[in-house]
Amino acid sequence: MQKIIVLDVEGMSGKRPYDVGFIVTDRNGTIYETFSLACLPCIWENLSVTFVTSQEKAKVMTHRNIKEILETPDKYQWLTIDEVLTILNNAIRRHKVKAIWAYNCTFDKSMIAKLLDGKEEIYPDICQVSWCDIWSAIIMTRCLTKKYVKYCKAHNFVTDNGNIKTSAEVVYGYLTKDKDFEEEHTGLSDCRIELKILLSAFKTKKKIKSDIRQPWRLVKDFCEREGL
Repeated sequence: MQKIIVLDVEGMSGKRPYDVGFIVTDRNGTIYETFSLACLPCIWENLSVTFVTSQEKAKVMTHRNIKEILETPDKYQWLTIDEVLTILNNAIRRHKVKAIWAYNCTFDKSMIAKLLDGKEEIYPDICQVSWCDIWSAIIMTRCLTKKYVKYCKAHNFVTDNGNIKTSAEVVYGYLTKDKDFEEEHTGLSDCRIELKILLSAFKTKKKIKSDIRQPWRLVKDFCEREGL
């Protein structure tokens, strides 16, 4: 069976990621390898950012995550940027991976691009894979339903603008009937959650369009059509 990668990174928008986690798996959920990579140069880069008020929540999360990484170094491989890219590139090549799946893959793809930063010829396998969006896949297969909308409204999973929330944390809680679920927001741990979300989408046997579909807008449009 064709192998895929489920990948998640942590890092401030505009900065290089300090935590790269990924799982080599397949559509049945068999796990072949897992990776939890801490990128030391990028840790300092994310800690040294000057923040504005609108970024305060991200700042708090980033600092909390980095504190956890520094306090539990045995959970990670401590690497340079080139070592992170080499591991990812070699895993893609070794397992003949054609697609990387990520929740809101636009962000993860852009963060890996920041690590590459002109080194695309050195890591060609990374540049040749397709990027597929778990967020869009699960919304299209599981969440465009009255049941999901009612669940979110019942538990106040609604944004300040009145839109239904569709984060991995909320969707996973819905799928597992655990409204109090909270992500760890570290690379590999979030990959495990996102893999389960992706497998749930696969199990519907529906044709999955893996391109970016603005999931929040899909749900908003659904609510308007259904009068929810």
